[in-house]
Amino acid sequence: MIMWGIQIFLALAFGAAGTMKLVRSKAQLAANPHMGWVHSIPEDRIKLLGVAEILGAIGLVVPMAIGIAPILTRVAAVCLATLMGGAAATHTMRGESAAVATREDGKELCDSLRHFRPESERPQRGYLWKRQ
Repeated sequence: MIMWGIQIFLALAFGAAGTMKLVRSKAQLAANPHMGWVHSIPEDRIKLLGVAEILGAIGLVVPMAIGIAPILTRVAAVCLATLMGGAAATHTMRGESAAVATREDGKELCDSLRHFRPESERPQRGYLWKRQ
């Protein structure tokens, strides 16, 4: 149950962040003092980050919940942890230490999904191609 709670929390956080990047303009994002990094990135890449975060949020919950290719939940966690690593590097280059700590916490939560899923919930080899 704890892992489901972490998954849902991360999915909501990444979904909200991705939606914000997707629906707001670069100027609206730049108005937020915590989003100073948007000045150095083209708007189409900001939108791409938003799409990646939304797809990652979906990938954290849906595959495991419906039981089809649950390995994709772990793949989504790895991808989001990588995304958070890039975010931490960006904030480090900008000298924003508080933002780096937040990003590293998110990265650690994503890593925990990859490492601590019980064996019973991990797919077996050949999961998708079992003969009926």
